[in-house]
Amino acid sequence: MHIPAWLATNGMAETKIAAFYDDAIKTECDAWSIEKAYNFRSVSIDDGIYWRVQRWARFMAWFGEGMLRRLAHRVGAEFGAHSSSSSSSSSLSSSA
Repeated sequence: MHIPAWLATNGMAETKIAAFYDDAIKTECDAWSIEKAYNFRSVSIDDGIYWRVQRWARFMAWFGEGMLRRLAHRVGAEFGAHSSSSSSSSSLSSSA
């Protein structure tokens, strides 16, 4: 939105820059980003019980996701081995 307006006229006047920094969408995004950054910082280094629980909850969620991924891989490999062995044995029996 701002770049086409900037390119439409010569120079980069203070009013163009001020319009960018006063934009409602930009200020909302900035506020959201700051809140998210402080939240991530707190999860990473704050020592309160709430943040410790948050760290453990995130760890357990990621751990659980990894375990499910490994289990799905094993189950997929097991079923893949059965289907490939049955197809290879059927092709051997039909050629003999």
